[in-house]
Amino acid sequence: MAHIFTIKIPTEYNVRSSKTEYLSVFKSDDFEEDSIEGVNKFLQEGDIALGDDLFWRELIDYLNNIHHSEIYQEDDIGSGWCFIYITEEEFSEKQCELPNKDCLPLDYNLMHETNCFLSDQPAKYFNLESHTEDPNTGIKPKEYPH
Repeated sequence: MAHIFTIKIPTEYNVRSSKTEYLSVFKSDDFEEDSIEGVNKFLQEGDIALGDDLFWRELIDYLNNIHHSEIYQEDDIGSGWCFIYITEEEFSEKQCELPNKDCLPLDYNLMHETNCFLSDQPAKYFNLESHTEDPNTGIKPKEYPH
């Protein structure tokens, strides 16, 4: 999933725990089957199959330790969305490593048109201002189970 953005939730919109201060949004841009034969086995054999590649190790660690406040949803056309509410401490932690660019097939860009390696730039920061007259202020959104 591609990381789309992380925002600091304005206090007046934060209807969760006071420790939750940020929302990270990720988007899946694939329309593949939910389960592809051999992938789970490949990831379960991580140490053997993947060697010392830090990206794959962090991915396997994530699969075995999904974040406690993660919410996964699919939209009407089957795209996956992941919302993770995080604390200031989590936001301040080290960012994960990007995958090793040498691990992609030679024709990857042709097959998929874009990938994380075409845009692995540093994070860009901007500020949003809350509008206290907004009628949605303080209303807890309807959440769906995973």
